[in-house]
Amino acid sequence: MICPNCRGWTGVIDTSKRARFIRRRRVCEDCGHRFTTYEVQAVYLVELLEILNEGVADQLWEVGRGIGAAARRLRELDQMMHRPLAHLR
Repeated sequence: MICPNCRGWTGVIDTSKRARFIRRRRVCEDCGHRFTTYEVQAVYLVELLEILNEGVADQLWEVGRGIGAAARRLRELDQMMHRPLAHLR
C-alpha cells in the first residue's frame, strides 16, 4: 500500500480481525508515517449495499444526469470562449 504522506511503500505492523472487518496498522518504509486501514469482507459489503440500495440507485442516476448536463454546458462554454469573435460583428 502507498503512504498517504509521502507516497512511499508501507508495511503492516499489526493486524486484528474483527467481526466484520480487518484492521491493519501500517508504517511507511520511507518517512515512518503510521496509519490504519480497514478491510471490509465482501459478504458484509454486499449486505450493506443491499440495505443502502433502497432508493439510492434512483438518486445516483439523477446525480449522474446532473453531472453529465453540467459537463456538456461547460464544454459549450469552453467552445464559445475559444471561438473567433468574427460572429459578433
